[in-house]
Amino acid sequence: MNLRKTLIELAEQSGAKDLPACEQAVVAAASDQRSMVNALLDTGQVDEKVFAQKLGETLGLPVCRSPRGKASLCRFWVSTLLTT
Repeated sequence: MNLRKTLIELAEQSGAKDLPACEQAVVAAASDQRSMVNALLDTGQVDEKVFAQKLGETLGLPVCRSPRGKASLCRFWVSTLLTT
């Protein structure tokens, strides 16, 4: 699995319109050894809930939901998983 390519595909499935900006963010994060997931989410291009759900499905991981249904908890756990 090419993680960069997968993240861009998931971004597109999650509503991203500016895929070159998403790809640039992911590549820069990988180059700087930062979280590619956080960099992608920080672009504001993707629906975070949809992205977290699709990423969890792709990686075979459960998706966390906060009591208010926000994806911030998902963002923390998934990005932590991918940076450790």
